[in-house]
Amino acid sequence: MKRLRYTASIIVYLIMILCLNSCLETKHFEVDESLLEEQINDNDIQISYRMPSGFKPIKKSMVDSIASVELQHDPFAAKILAIYVDTLLRNASAVVSDMRNIPAERTENKLDFYFTEFNPNNYWDKVEISRYKFNQFPKVVQLDMYNSNRRLIKLFFYDENKVKFSVDYVLPEEYYLDIKPFIESSIGSFNEGYTIVIEQTKQ
Repeated sequence: MKRLRYTASIIVYLIMILCLNSCLETKHFEVDESLLEEQINDNDIQISYRMPSGFKPIKKSMVDSIASVELQHDPFAAKILAIYVDTLLRNASAVVSDMRNIPAERTENKLDFYFTEFNPNNYWDKVEISRYKFNQFPKVVQLDMYNSNRRLIKLFFYDENKVKFSVDYVLPEEYYLDIKPFIESSIGSFNEGYTIVIEQTKQ
């Protein structure tokens, strides 16, 4: 009897997971190219994207150094691929990280208990979660965390049933409404793969 109940529980759980993935609504972001930097092509995870206007990359050597320290502390930590700093506000940033080496169950467990996992010491006043799909990504999980001073928008982009990469936007809460169109345009610019444009020189 216990075995039947256990089997039934697993079936119900699998149905719930399938439903969550298949019932996701498609989200459309209005991308205003005038609010964005030039396109970035990432060879490591085969994606293209554009950062908000004014967000400039820090040196690759610095990024690699930070990523190395993170991985020394935790071999399964997300590998930081790029860090961008807002040169206009000077108090906002964005980070793109490779999450392919993180065990799927580890990420999913954190998302199941997102309010406590992403809100240590109750730093954030609010932690909100949403799930959707857009462009070629079958699933995106977005966390919006904020208090009176700061806001963190954290996105997990999936490749089938596993997180492929994440993006973090950190900004002052007081400027959120002003920056929101820039952030949403940037999010909407993420695509799998990229196109290489070769300019022909005039003879």
